[in-house]
Amino acid sequence: MTFKQLLGQVAYADMAPYIDEAARQNAEDLRPQHVKTAEVRRAYDELLAARPTFGFIDTPIEVKMAGGRLSVSNMHLGSPTDLLSHRLRVAADVTAPQAEIASQCLYQLAAHEAATQKYREGDEFDDLDPQMARIVR
Repeated sequence: MTFKQLLGQVAYADMAPYIDEAARQNAEDLRPQHVKTAEVRRAYDELLAARPTFGFIDTPIEVKMAGGRLSVSNMHLGSPTDLLSHRLRVAADVTAPQAEIASQCLYQLAAHEAATQKYREGDEFDDLDPQMARIVR
């Protein structure tokens, strides 16, 4: 199942308790709780309306248990619409409901989007025009 398919199967109301808890536990984000959760809700609505950039991407979103907690990885690989194409690989020991898995993926994407954008802003390689590039010896 892709991230887009998972979001289509889970209502935001089912994810809300998990998102509230994740936002409450995020000590690095000092904004009020309602601001953090509204940001995640906006991301959910935008992703539901968006079309995936690709039909399939080989790198999966990993869902596993780490230290007794649900953990997701690879949510930083690409733009949000790229991530909709990623398949989820759920470890055998994960017994969490789909709503918790979806909320964890969504929260990671929304909560860290600003940091990811800042990281990408310093990447001049994306600005390189291959037609204008030349080899310097």
